[in-house]
This record gives sequence, C-alpha cells and structure tokens, in this order.
Amino acid sequence: MRKSIFLLERINSTNKLIKTQKTWTPAIFANKLNICRRQLYNILEELKIFGAQIKYCRKKETFYYENNFDIQINYSLKVIKDETCWKYFTPCNEIARSKINFFYPKIRIKLNYN
Repeated sequence: MRKSIFLLERINSTNKLIKTQKTWTPAIFANKLNICRRQLYNILEELKIFGAQIKYCRKKETFYYENNFDIQINYSLKVIKDETCWKYFTPCNEIARSKINFFYPKIRIKLNYN
C-alpha cells in the first residue's frame, strides 16, 4: 500500500517539475525524486501511457510536455473497521475477523488535454 502511495506522489512530483521545466538532466531529476534513473524512465513511460508527449531538450537540459498535458491524482485512504470490512471481504474464521482491519484506497485520476 505504501509503495502505491509513494508512486502516486512521485507521478505528481514528476508532472509538476516537467510542467515548470525544472528537471535538469535525467540524473539530477531522478535524484530530486529520490529514485534511480531507471525508475524515472518507468514513471515517464507511465505518463506516456496516459497520453503525455514527453521530450527532452539538451540545450535547456530539461524534460517538457510537447502537448498540453496535465494529470491530477487525488487519493484518500480509509480504514474499514470490522463491521464494515465484512461487507467487502469474506471472513476466513472468527480469529481473523477479530484481528483484521482493511485499508480501502480511493484513487481518482483526472487527465486534461487541450
């Protein structure tokens, strides 16, 4: 679960830096996001799947969107207590039922194209 939240935060941060064209070289950009270059390119590929046309300018040393792309990712995390979680999940046994709380994430992604 934490990894998913970190990925969403990195996508948001990556989008913000690309929009402002403050990424510098890929190595510096990855360092800003506290990831390796390979992970940076994986995130860029994810953004391309959503429709971003990402290019790199060697002269300015920055990534930029070739199209008018924006992505907004909002999420909330809700702890589902025992009474509620059993509406969504079948209990294995009474012991498991008494000890388990489930996290139910709600993620919304909004893409803007002009």
